[in-house]
Amino acid sequence: MARCPESTAAYQLFVVTKALDCEEEGNRTWCEELRNRVLEWTAAYTKEYVWHCEGFKLNVHCCSGLGQQEGSSLPDFCPAESAELSHLWGSTWYGDNVEDAWFLVWLLKQVTLASWTRPDQFGCELAARIWDDDGDFVFIEAAECLPEWLQPDNSANRLFLHKGVARVLCQGSDPPGCGVAKLRVKGLGLREALEIVKSGGEGNRFSGRVNSVVEARLSGYPERATAHQQHACVCCLPRRAALLLQRHPNAVAQATHSFFYRGTEGMKLLRNLSAPST
Repeated sequence: MARCPESTAAYQLFVVTKALDCEEEGNRTWCEELRNRVLEWTAAYTKEYVWHCEGFKLNVHCCSGLGQQEGSSLPDFCPAESAELSHLWGSTWYGDNVEDAWFLVWLLKQVTLASWTRPDQFGCELAARIWDDDGDFVFIEAAECLPEWLQPDNSANRLFLHKGVARVLCQGSDPPGCGVAKLRVKGLGLREALEIVKSGGEGNRFSGRVNSVVEARLSGYPERATAHQQHACVCCLPRRAALLLQRHPNAVAQATHSFFYRGTEGMKLLRNLSAPST
């Protein structure tokens, strides 16, 4: 698996309450309906949020009962084994604002919680995972709470967001959850990991510790995330620009990004600008 592009978070949503490769899930219409339901539900939180670069988006990856793939192909930074399962995936370039990545963690936690507490919300129960170009950044945040045997070479498929909490899967350590030699512990396969999540097993102290770190990091969300990105100032804008921002507030992020990272051509344009007519 290739690394994510720099300053980009990737995420996947898996169904855990049905057969993971049944024909119903392989049906593109069913998958698209699931995506639409999730996007419609998350819009209540994302419509007022100003993303630094890119926003939350989901793509459909489908597999028929025969293992044939339908819909969008997965990028090379998604694990190859996930290509065998129908699921939703997306990626968000957050640039210099790492808070966007943590807002995604919070958002995915809420999606998995809603899928569990209200089964009719999406028609299935969901589990999610998220990573960026540094790897499992949730593990990095909670590094002091992890077992000694958990290392980058055996951490594959060991962290999921499910029922609104972070879950660390210790299955495969000998004995589970103990500080054993690193060489005796391998990463979990994706199907195996999802079966553990589905069974409700793996309630261990490491999950509780990691989840406490995540909850502390996300304390006050989503309000704190929105307040963190706000800055007030008075400026004069051309009427057309003011109308554009009124209709599309998120455009201010793209405008700010373009101004901050302006090149030679951008400087030439700025020198030729006259005072706007307000």
